Amino acid sequence: MRSSLGVLTCRAPTFADHGRSSVEQEELSEELRVRSRGRRRGPLFGARPEGAAAGALFETFVVMKLIKQAGWSTTHVEAFFYRDTEKCEVDLVIESAAGDVAAIEAKSAAVVTASDARGLLLLRDKLGPRFKSGVVVYSGEHTLPLDDRIWAVPISRLWQ
Repeated sequence: MRSSLGVLTCRAPTFADHGRSSVEQEELSEELRVRSRGRRRGPLFGARPEGAAAGALFETFVVMKLIKQAGWSTTHVEAFFYRDTEKCEVDLVIESAAGDVAAIEAKSAAVVTASDARGLLLLRDKLGPRFKSGVVVYSGEHTLPLDDRIWAVPISRLWQ
């Protein structure tokens, strides 16, 4: 799919109930709770993700949390995944109806540097003034500037 970014992107899924009634949703939730009882020894029912698996889980959690929060907003936005022909990626690109763009990269590391924002830097330079802000969500503790309009923000800020 092509967005107004002028690059090949994939629209992120919206957080929806897929046509289920609230009663059906509650029944499904209860069924999942019953199935998982007695098997919880840690994250993912006993599995402790490490390395690439931990990073993928962290990225998925951050992206889905932000998509869900965007659903609560009164401002309509479109959510995309970005990858260019050189395979430079950005985990989540949010575009407003006016064409303003914010981009998010998720890194499970406790320390990040400007190199972790490579995709954000490229997107910022490509979009110019349309690029309003870039954020690297990470597992550290402090909000830090990485570059012009690009920040490292702790995952804990998703709840504050």
